[in-house]
Parts: sequence; C-alpha cells; structure tokens
Amino acid sequence: MKSMQNATLSRLGVSWDVIGRIADAVLSHRASRILNMIRSTRDEFLTLENALQSELDAAVYKNALLLLRFRACQAVDILFRNLYERTADIGYLSQDADIRHFVTTGGVGGRETIRHRLSEYAQKYSVYRDVVIFATTGEVLARLDAQAPGARSADAFLARALAGAEYVEAFGTFDFLDGARNLVYAQAIRDDQGAAIGVLALVFRFENEMEGIFRDLGAVGMSFMCLSDASGRILASSDETYLEPGKRIPIVEEESGREVSFMGRRFFMVSHRGRPYQSHRGPAWYGHALVPKEYLGETGIRELSDGTLGDVLGYVDVLCPALRSILDSANRVNTALRIVVWNGSVEAIHDHEASREPLKAVLRQIQQAGAETAQAFSDAIGNLITMEVSSYLRTGSDLARLAGNIMDRNLYERSDDCRWWALTSELRAILADPGRGVEDVRRLEGILAEINALYTVYTRLFVFDTAGRVVAASNLHGDNIALRGDMLTDGWVKQTLALTQTRQYVVSPFEPTRLYGGFPSYVYAAAIRSPAHEGEVVGGIGIVFDAGPEFRRMLDDCVPDFAGAYALYVERDSRRVIAGSSGSGLGIGEVVPLDPAFFELMPGQSREALTVFRGQYNVVAAVATNGYREYKTTGDYSNPVISLVVLPIGDPPAASTVRSLLDDQRHEEGRVVEPAHFATVLVAGERYALPAVSVCETITAEGLTPPSMEASPYLAGSAVYRDSTAGGNNMVVHLTVLDARRFFRRGAEQGTGDYIVVIRVQGKLMGLRVDAIDTVITVDAKRIGRANLLAHEQYGFSHEAILPLPESEGVRPILVLDEVFMLRLVESFSALNAQGEPQTPVVRTAQ
Repeated sequence: MKSMQNATLSRLGVSWDVIGRIADAVLSHRASRILNMIRSTRDEFLTLENALQSELDAAVYKNALLLLRFRACQAVDILFRNLYERTADIGYLSQDADIRHFVTTGGVGGRETIRHRLSEYAQKYSVYRDVVIFATTGEVLARLDAQAPGARSADAFLARALAGAEYVEAFGTFDFLDGARNLVYAQAIRDDQGAAIGVLALVFRFENEMEGIFRDLGAVGMSFMCLSDASGRILASSDETYLEPGKRIPIVEEESGREVSFMGRRFFMVSHRGRPYQSHRGPAWYGHALVPKEYLGETGIRELSDGTLGDVLGYVDVLCPALRSILDSANRVNTALRIVVWNGSVEAIHDHEASREPLKAVLRQIQQAGAETAQAFSDAIGNLITMEVSSYLRTGSDLARLAGNIMDRNLYERSDDCRWWALTSELRAILADPGRGVEDVRRLEGILAEINALYTVYTRLFVFDTAGRVVAASNLHGDNIALRGDMLTDGWVKQTLALTQTRQYVVSPFEPTRLYGGFPSYVYAAAIRSPAHEGEVVGGIGIVFDAGPEFRRMLDDCVPDFAGAYALYVERDSRRVIAGSSGSGLGIGEVVPLDPAFFELMPGQSREALTVFRGQYNVVAAVATNGYREYKTTGDYSNPVISLVVLPIGDPPAASTVRSLLDDQRHEEGRVVEPAHFATVLVAGERYALPAVSVCETITAEGLTPPSMEASPYLAGSAVYRDSTAGGNNMVVHLTVLDARRFFRRGAEQGTGDYIVVIRVQGKLMGLRVDAIDTVITVDAKRIGRANLLAHEQYGFSHEAILPLPESEGVRPILVLDEVFMLRLVESFSALNAQGEPQTPVVRTAQ
C-alpha cells in the first residue's frame, strides 16, 4: 500500500513538471499568471510529497512500535502477575497443618491421604503440574505426580530453601523432573519451634502458561513473541519451530526498538525487562516482540469507512497532530489548483479565438492532473489517518483485552482460595463439632485472621453453619462491621450449602452487601465438609473481595497515556458499571449509555469503533472477558463482563451544511447555438452564476479586512488587490467586497466564505465573497430565463436564471447574480462614506 502510494506521488510529480514545460511553451504572456500558479503548485506539491512520504514512514514505524512494545511488555508482565500469586501459595501451603504433620511423622503412613490432599490442591490451583514434599535429606516423601522420575533430589534449590526464611524461585533442569524448562517454587516446612523439617516444592506449568499468554496476546501478521533470560537465551516463544527455546536472541535496550540481525534475517525488535509486581521482583527475564523488516507495514492496519474518515478529519489535532501541517499544505495545493483551473477557464472566455484552444488544452491537463493529485493526497492522508486511528483502536482493544484478562486471572485465584480454605482440617473439625465452645470460635477467628493477613485482597473471611449463621469472621481493616451471630439469608448461601463436590464454588451477584459495608462486591463461597463424612456439609466459608480498590488498580494499569482516557468493567446483560479507573466519572451501578452492539459480544469477542458516548466523540474498545483456565470456561460459573477502554477525542462531529461540488444538481451544458458563458460559485450550499465576461479572477479571502460594526450587513470588508488581469493596469487598489451569503438572508455561520470573486463592471472593480468556486460553463442563450424564485425584497440581486435541460429531472435553476445591481450597492457605500448619511440602493424589479 505504502509503496504504491509512493509510486503514484512520484508519477504525479513528473506530470506536473511536464505540464509546466508545455504551458511555458504554448501559453501567451497574458497567461503568465497561470504559469506562475502552475509553478507554485508544482513546488508545493513536491514539498508535500516529501512530507507525506516522511509521515507515512513514521506512521508505519510508530504503528509497529506500539504493537511490538505492548506485546513485549505483556509477554513478561502478565507472567510476573501470575508468579506473584505463586509466592503467596508457597508461603501458605508450606505451613499447612496436614503437610507439617505428615513430615513430622517422617512420612510413615498416610502417604495416600497426603497425596489426596495434594491432588485436591492441584485441582483448585491448576497452574501447578506437580507438588512435591521433601525430607531435609532430599528424599521425596510424597508427590502429586507418581510417575515422575527420582526418589531423591540433590539440587541446590533444596539447600537454599532450608537455609532461608523465604521462598526460593528456580528455573531450569532438575533431577526430580523431566524436561529443561521447569519453574519451581520451594520453601522450608517448619515445626512449631521454627526448625526446618522438610521442603515443599510447587512445580509451575510454565510452558502451558506461556502458550496461553502468547495466544491471548495474539501474534499479528508476521510478528513473533518470546521470553528470554538475561543472557538472551529463549525460554518460550509464540512459534517454537522458528524461535526455538535454548537459542539466543539479541536484547534491545532502546525503548524505541531497533533493527537486529537474527538467524540470517533483519528484524525490527522491541525488548522489555519484566517489571516487579507488588512484592514480587521476578527473575531477570525479558519479553521480546519482533517482525521481519520487510513486513513492518503489515501490523494489523484496519480499514475505516469513508464516513469515519470524514469524521476523524475534524480531530486531527488530537489523534495525529503531525498531520495538521500536511492537511494545511494539501488544502493550499487543492485551493491553488481550483483557482488555476477556474481562473484559466475565465481567461479562456476573455481570450481571442487563436490562443483560446492552447489555453483550454493546458487547463484540461491541469484539471486531470489536479484531480489525480487531489485523489493521491486524499488516499495518502486517508492512509495516514487510518494508520493513526487503527493504532488507537488496536491499543484500546489490546488494553481492554488485557483488563479482562487481568480480571479473570485475579478472580480465578479467588475461586481457588475459597475452595482450598474450605478444606482446612481445623475449620472442618470445629464446624462439624456440635459442642464447639468459645475457645473453638476464637481458634476459628485466629485461623481466618492469619489467612486474611496473608491475602489482603479480601476485607473479611467468615465461616457459617448449616443454618446460615456466621460462626466466626476476620476483619482485615478493623471496621465496625461485626458479623458473628448474623443470619445470612442471601440466595448464594443456600446454594453454597447445597454443593456436592469439593471442586464447586458459588459467587454472589455483584450487588451492595453489608459484608462489604453496603457497597457492591463479589463474595466467593465454598462448602465445608465433615472430616468424617466427605458427603456431609457442615457449613461454608465466604471471602469478601475488596472490589473497589482492587478493580480500580487493575483498570488503572490498563489506561493508555492519552488525555482523558479511562477504563470500565461493565456487566454485559445489565450494562451496569462494576468498576471504573481513576477519573472515569461513572459511578458503580450506573447504566452505560453505549451502542447496544458493544454488549452483544460473546466471550473473547471484541468491538472497536469511533462513536459518540457521554456527549463526546470517542475511540471505544470493548472486549468480552472469556475466563482463565477452568474459571468461567467449563460451566462452573457464568458472569458475562465487558471491559471497556475509552479515549475521548472531542465534541461529536457536526454534519456538513455545504453541498458537495459533485452533487446531483450539476447542470449539463447541452447543445449550444448561441453561447452564453457563466462562472458558477457556491454560497451556503446553493449554486449561483455570474456572467463570465464580468469576472476577472478568484483570489482567496485570507487578506480580507472585516468591516466596522456600523457597516451595511451586505458588506464583507475590503481587500488589497493588484489588478493584473486583462484590462487591468497592474496597480494596487482597495477592493470593496460584498458578502453573497447576506443577499438571501444566509448567516455567516452557513458557509465558509473562503474565496473572493473579483468582478469588473463598467470599468469598476469590486469583490464578492463566496464559499467555493465551482466551474465555468457555456450554455445556449435560450436557456436564460426570468428569475421568479425570490421574495420581492431580494429580487434585485438576481433577475435571471439558467434553466435546466428538459431531460434533467429534479435539477433546480441556477440564479444569475446581477453584477450591475451589486455595483450600485457598492457605490451606495461610497456615497454613505462621502456624505455621512445612508443611501438606499434602488432595487430593480422584474419587467
């Protein structure tokens, strides 16, 4: 696409050179003004061509950089978010009472019981493929994967875990595991006195997790992603047949990326060092994204409709500021071309027969080249805008998908936590005891408080009996909500007590609840079962998610660096806000007044559009969350959520009030016997005509000086003008300019007034301000008829009209403006200035 545009622009540059040479050879001295304008237009074109090509190159680079940078960052940062949760898991599970008891007894007896417990754990926390319990000697006391090799380990991580108070994070090959890419979390198991009695190891499903991350991020076009260590050794990639694990890849330190040579090929590449997430610093790993240099421009550009392109042009300063000067230059070139052709056509009418045909031939060449130039500029600018807007749409979509991904991954952990804690032996034993006393309740509260202190995403944890009465609760923030003894009557409580399997859980609706101080949140719950009879439910555990700050933190991490941007989580079916990023301006529970199409998305689907929302024109991207692992993907739980990212870009686009120059009101010239020549213009969306013999030329209205407040409403102002046209004396004069929009009671706001038509009547000059110049036409004199379309008080401005051909159905007559009447109007202004009193112009009436 880019190379085709470059070729088109270059070819047009040659065309303008040729036209300039032809015009120089065949046009008379009288057409020197046209020659000068051709040369000026050609020079402006060449400057604009270079600017366009430079901006196209920059836009391709920027678009690729944004795509690659996002994927390089998230390939490692999403992983680090996940690994943060693993550090909490190893700390909590290494102190599990059942595991400690098993190790204390030396693993004698109870091996199947502990394996069942490890299996229950891995069923909930499916991010692990193995859980191993070691003695201090390295002997494997129990493990989840009974088929794995090795009954003993001498790996260094064991000694590090036994010697340290914290967890150990290790990656690579281990003597008790298959494969070379194992990520292990280990921590010492300690007795009541703090002495190390063993080591617990959690084996993370590293390869499986990276496959999911790369799949969710999506490789666009010919781009690739990979993860490496600090030396550049590839640990995982989106295409392991090409970016094979174990090979080394360059690490790009520059944030702007750079070209690298890799495997005999040139790539544009971005690298990103994984960022610490909360207390987890993570290993020294890098995310990389790269694309072959020859495919740099094929990074997911999406087409925009003509209507959208037209709308976006009004927001160039916001969306693509670099395009402003190019648009201004393109407008200057297009304006100059229109003036060249229009003035040349007028010149041809004035010219003698011998020189008229060469001039008309050159004008046809200019008109054709001008149309091609305008189209080339339009295409190039359209593609520039498309690339810029596409990058915003894709950035919004990427971030909306990331927001949904973060939400699902986070809440997946919540579903795991409630089910695992429901299996805590002491909780089960105390709730199953009908004779539990005050000390038992205190012990329950102590256990819940210990867990809550480690897992601060919850404001409180509580257990309830089979009647729904709260037996004990933690209170992380020490608020004044006392739950003990409260009877819970919510529907989710009854559902929890009816659960039949340990893998099942219940989630409350997102609604205000006393459990969260009257604010909306999710409560995750699981049944607690009798230790003696697995099928007997003795109560339940509920965990209250701290939705306000946690969701806001997630969304804040997904807001782009764009003025006024914000992100939302919205319930798909109710369209009510679950949470908003900082400064979103929408309250929890508010209905989002957005196009319904954004809420018809199925899990994983996305929609991006430029649309009006909350009184502004916005880039809006929406993604329907699609779960994580078994969470919301296996029928366990359904709660459709839409994550939205919104980039406000300005007030809604206004519909244009000026009719296109190529609309259906075009007059056909038809058969001409007695020629009558007219120059046509547009005023407030209507077409009007002037006798071509009276028209000198058109100039832009840039130098127009506004009139005083007391001046006639028909007066547009004055302009300094050098009269170098045929019949002129090349002297500088002050041109009185009338405002054609006022002739027919059209306000200045109904047009642009960009042009001044210079008219010579009875040897005197004046100007007429119009919105646009149209064309110069020749019609048969018999088509000139009386104008009877105006109100009486407006009739003097026009008393003739060009009638359409009989076969031109639906085409209106073109009113011919009376240049003599306009001259009298100008002369009346002069009389007013000379005598100090108003002179009323005589309005000519129809004969």
